[in-house]
Amino acid sequence: MVDDDGRKMLKSHSSHRSSKSTYYQLTLRIYLFQNSQKLDVKVAGGRVPNEGRVLIRFQDTGFWGLICGDGWSLLEAGVVCRQLKLGFAQDAPQTDYFGGKMSEILTTGVKCNGKEKELSECFHHDVPHNQTPFCPGNTNNFASVICTDRKKEWIERKSFPFVVEN
Repeated sequence: MVDDDGRKMLKSHSSHRSSKSTYYQLTLRIYLFQNSQKLDVKVAGGRVPNEGRVLIRFQDTGFWGLICGDGWSLLEAGVVCRQLKLGFAQDAPQTDYFGGKMSEILTTGVKCNGKEKELSECFHHDVPHNQTPFCPGNTNNFASVICTDRKKEWIERKSFPFVVEN
């Protein structure tokens, strides 16, 4: 599917809700970052260089902004750590601990499968430049990363046989 500007979309749908006499409309469009424009990524505000809030810059805007932490997980954090050559994701906090303001959010709903080499290969919600993004959840819910040089070991837990001795 292609939008009015010729950008490729993953999906588009509308939903309507009414609450008493107020009528709300939500239109959700999900794009690949790479189909929108060039994307720069950096981490800032941490105590050490491998942690902090995730900042992105669409090259046509020229300024850095935040990603809403809604749905942010180790998959997305892992892509950021890999892209910045900071190793592996140890944690993916959704917080304002590393700084930032709601007015600095550029996009929401970032989703990666964890195999991408760059954040530009992931999906995100389209937020028009003249609108303030909606960031659900706690106030100041910003995507952040804590990267490490050690890969987390994912161990599948199974029931182990044991012997009870009398």
